[in-house]
Amino acid sequence: MSLLAITFPIFVILINRFVYGQAIVATKLFGLVLVLFGVITLLCDADWSLLTQLEFATGDLLMLVAAFSFAVYSMMLAKRPSEVSGAPLQLGCFIIGWFMLLPFYGVERALVGDYQIDSQAWLSILYIGIAASLISYLLWGYAISKIGAEQAGFIYYLLPLFSAALSVVLLGETIHGWEVGCGLIIIVGILVSQWPKHAKKKD
Repeated sequence: MSLLAITFPIFVILINRFVYGQAIVATKLFGLVLVLFGVITLLCDADWSLLTQLEFATGDLLMLVAAFSFAVYSMMLAKRPSEVSGAPLQLGCFIIGWFMLLPFYGVERALVGDYQIDSQAWLSILYIGIAASLISYLLWGYAISKIGAEQAGFIYYLLPLFSAALSVVLLGETIHGWEVGCGLIIIVGILVSQWPKHAKKKD
């Protein structure tokens, strides 16, 4: 599942190339290879043989569709009219999303029945709604408006590094040397991909 989630920036690059005619420069491609190497090594715990044991299910296909959808969403954010600001746009998206999820909520209530939500669950819901949704999406839209969807897509690969750092701070886990090395490879790959900042558009 995690391996499929990292396809989102790749979809952004492909959409930029085949829909908007943006050339894929060598530095961006090389940076992508470095980043993917670092991320996949982290996800596989430095054991690439685990890739041969992967089994795909329906959920994996849905994750792939989700990654592609988020790539399209990010590209649309980059192309939005300048007179449309981020906050009203996100509000509209959230309202539409709420109505789209409402039938699924109704089906779940009908099949599962009523359930209790304790204080811990409410805290989780508030975090997801405010931090992981509202604030994150506003900042994501702002980042895309400043550096574009492709550059923002590469920054997306910093997520495993933040996850590792938080696991140390919050869970007391230990970081190994090879994990630090993977993190450095990811950072170098991101830096390489940012130069030059703008590829020439094909005629």
